[in-house]
Amino acid sequence: QNNTVMGKSAATTLTSGHENAVFGQEAFGSATSAYQSVAVGALALNDVTTPGGNIGIGYKAGEKITTGSNNIAIGFESFASHTTTSTSVAIGYRSQKFATNTSNVSVGGHTMESASCTGQMNTAVGTQAMASLTTGSFNAAFGRRSGFAITTGGTNSFFGNGSGQAV
Repeated sequence: QNNTVMGKSAATTLTSGHENAVFGQEAFGSATSAYQSVAVGALALNDVTTPGGNIGIGYKAGEKITTGSNNIAIGFESFASHTTTSTSVAIGYRSQKFATNTSNVSVGGHTMESASCTGQMNTAVGTQAMASLTTGSFNAAFGRRSGFAITTGGTNSFFGNGSGQAV
């Protein structure tokens, strides 16, 4: 109901979802009752099934989100491995690509890209900021490669190019 869909194999399983905008090959491919979401780009929000309020813009942006809601993924493979995350933002090339966390904000290429990132309530701004984060929570990193090496630390703040690079 009130959906706009364009693209080969886009939103082919959408049955009761409403107010979605889907543009791109196989975008929203598994959606059944997802609502009020935007998917733009090939495979964007491809595995989403029932959540709402997600935005995926870019190739494979938010591809693996299944039941998470209220996420924003903008950029090539941003949130590409997230499944159930909610209220997170990833903007930039592979931003939070492998992360499985919730309530994080990352802006910049490769930010919080770690293959096992489960930390929560983190903010990373700048190319490769907190790129190695695994379980750390409540951290803030602003600047290129700031907090780059932090893995499990919590409640840290890094400001400036390369700050906290060896923590």
